[in-house]
Amino acid sequence: GGGSGGGGDGDGGGDGGDDLNVGTSENIKVLVRIRPILGHETSNGRSAGKVVQRLDQGQLEVRGEESRHKLTCKFDAVFGDESIQEDIYRHVSDCAVAVVEGFNATVFAYGQTGSGKTHTMFGPPGHVQSLAYGSSPNEESGVIPRAIMQIFQLAGELKHSKVSIYCSFVQIYNEQLFDMLRDPDRASPLEVHEDPKDGIFVEGLSEYSVRHFQDCMQLLRMGEDNRAIRETHMNQASSRSHSLFQIVVEQERRSSDPMAENVSLRSKFNLVDLAGSEKWDHDQDMVDARVTEMTNINLSLYTLGRCIASLASTARKGSTDTEHVPFRESRLTRLLQDSLGGNAKTRVIATLTPASDCVDESVSTLKFADRAKQVMVFVRRNEDRPVDHALVQRLQKEVAHLRTLLANFTATGATGSPPRLTNGGGGDGGGGGGGGSSAEEGYGLV
Repeated sequence: GGGSGGGGDGDGGGDGGDDLNVGTSENIKVLVRIRPILGHETSNGRSAGKVVQRLDQGQLEVRGEESRHKLTCKFDAVFGDESIQEDIYRHVSDCAVAVVEGFNATVFAYGQTGSGKTHTMFGPPGHVQSLAYGSSPNEESGVIPRAIMQIFQLAGELKHSKVSIYCSFVQIYNEQLFDMLRDPDRASPLEVHEDPKDGIFVEGLSEYSVRHFQDCMQLLRMGEDNRAIRETHMNQASSRSHSLFQIVVEQERRSSDPMAENVSLRSKFNLVDLAGSEKWDHDQDMVDARVTEMTNINLSLYTLGRCIASLASTARKGSTDTEHVPFRESRLTRLLQDSLGGNAKTRVIATLTPASDCVDESVSTLKFADRAKQVMVFVRRNEDRPVDHALVQRLQKEVAHLRTLLANFTATGATGSPPRLTNGGGGDGGGGGGGGSSAEEGYGLV
């Protein structure tokens, strides 16, 4: 809390800040959450058994009827059907801390439709709406409300810092990006671009300044009301678009030491709820709009899987043998490019349905999660130090003096008598006497 703010000020003039700016490499951390069997999975003609089970805090097993559905997997953390929202957030809360310290971070939920992604990220149906109308966060709150609350708490504890927080909300529907806060009819698609300094961004996306937790909840409610949803055989209100809620934290850290320079930090926190993969439903009338949605969702998730596979392969082979990563083949992967292969602390929450008739999708999710944990990301602090114009002028003068000395040395080089600097400004070499004093002052600057 307060120590983080003070550390930020202290880092401005010491070696510790330089170490943070160099950055570190780390693996993407992967959590797996197994939801309970639901009532409709054991009624109305379905008699699904439980084939996915947690063994311990980092291990699970799948015991399907076929041999390809029998496996044991290890991950950074595994949560069974008795887990609560706080258990999940405890393992990703370091991302919120990192964002306030100036690092980028991403948390995204991946899994088939109806496996509990939106519940994990937001909370149960109607929860965000209740928070927007004044309710306090409780045990049902998902990752996003908890992360927002923690960021405001940490930012409020910073000392010697001016903090500004901004939020935006975008969805990818049928491979097009739409502003969830200004474009409820999905009429104005947006484009993804890349900036050499700030990385991936969406051109034209609205960004709102927020001062309180409640401000963010109002934006979340507005965005969720505008999200594309549809009933599927797995879920009455299934998300048919990928959503990304982004929090930007800008800080001006002022040092208490008058000799130390101020430091500006700008970090991004991406909170992503992916649409779930879906199989063709032979029991329902698959109208054209639903077929288009399903095709685009599955295509974007397939491309995400290819990107993860390429990055994992590169990590196994080492940095000297890199593979092409098809980030540009989907809007989703292009938007997540920084999070997957760039500068961000990344956490993946893989959600599973334990039902036996969903074992194919569960195994597919586990394969994706296994590849994801092999991917390396490079995390560095996003620090911007202001330009000292007086120092720049002094250095420019120094360069001019050095050029003069070099010219004089070149001119007298044939006689073997280079110019000589002395305290009095004179010297044996007449050509160097006039410039000796000023050049020495230059060296003093260095």
